[in-house]
Amino acid sequence: MSQEKQPREYDLVLGGNNPPPVDGLVLGGIEGVKRRLASDKEEVVIAAIKDAINYGKEGENLLFEIIETRSGNVLWETFNLLWNTFISARQKELLKYLPYLLKDSVYRWEKWRSENPNLQIDFQGVDFSQADFTGIELEGLNFSEANLEEANFEEAKLKNINFSKANLKNANFSNAKLQNIDFSEANLYEVKFNGSDLYKIDFRDKNLTGGDFSGADFWNVNLDNANLTDTNFSDANLKVINLKNANLTNADLSVANLAHAKLEGAILDGANLEGAAIRGTVLCDYDPYHEGDSYYEGSWE
Repeated sequence: MSQEKQPREYDLVLGGNNPPPVDGLVLGGIEGVKRRLASDKEEVVIAAIKDAINYGKEGENLLFEIIETRSGNVLWETFNLLWNTFISARQKELLKYLPYLLKDSVYRWEKWRSENPNLQIDFQGVDFSQADFTGIELEGLNFSEANLEEANFEEAKLKNINFSKANLKNANFSNAKLQNIDFSEANLYEVKFNGSDLYKIDFRDKNLTGGDFSGADFWNVNLDNANLTDTNFSDANLKVINLKNANLTNADLSVANLAHAKLEGAILDGANLEGAAIRGTVLCDYDPYHEGDSYYEGSWE
C-alpha cells in the first residue's frame, strides 16, 4: 500500500482502536454521540452534549438521562444547554429536574436561582434524604410531603418555606435562621435546631420528641400542646414563648431563659430546670417547692 493511502492517526478504521478526535466527525451520528457520552474524559462528554442537541428527540432524551445520572460540570452544562435552547413553554419540562441541581451544588443553585427569580418552583414529594443544603438561602419554596430525612440545613437561611407533611426525621437545622416556616403534620422526630434562630413558627401539637434546641433563640414561636419529651432546650431563649399544655417530660431546660413564658398545663415530670430563669413565668401545674401556687419571680437558685 502506498504511503499516502495509509490511515492517519484519527481516520476511522473498521476494527480500529483509536478514538476519534473530540471535534471530529464520528461514524453513525447519534451512535457516535452516545459513544463519546460514555467517555471518562469530561471534555469529551461536554463536547458530545453540545452535539446531542442537534439530534432532535433522541438527542434530548440522552441529555435528560445525563441530568439524572451525572453530576458536577457535566450535569450543569447539560441542564443549561437545554434551558437556553428550549423556548419558555418547553422550559417547564425541565422543572422536574431541578432537584438534581439543588442536590448537586448549593453554590451553583443559588447562582442559577438568582438568574431566574420569578420562576415558580415546586419540590412537593421530592426525595431529598441525606441531601446537603449547608449554608443555602431559600425563600418561598414548597417542600410539602418531601422526604428530607437526615437532610443537612446547617447555617441555612430559610424564609416562607412549606415543609408540611414532610419527613424531616433526624434533619439538621443547626445554627440556621428560620422565619415563617410551615411544619404542619411534618415528621420532626429528633430534629436538630441547636443554635438556630426561630421566628414566627407554629409548633402547636407537634411531636418534637428527642429534638435538640440547645442554644436556640425563639421569637414568636408557638409550642402549645407540643410533645417535647426528652427534648434539649438547655441555654435556649424561650422568653415569652407559649408552652401551654406542652409535654416536657424529661426535657432539659437547664440555664434556659423562660422569663414570662406561658407554661400553664405543661407536664414537667423529670424536667431539668437547673439554672433556668423564670421571672414572670406561670407554672400552674408545677411546684418545685411544694408550696401550692407555682408562680415565681426570679431564678430558683
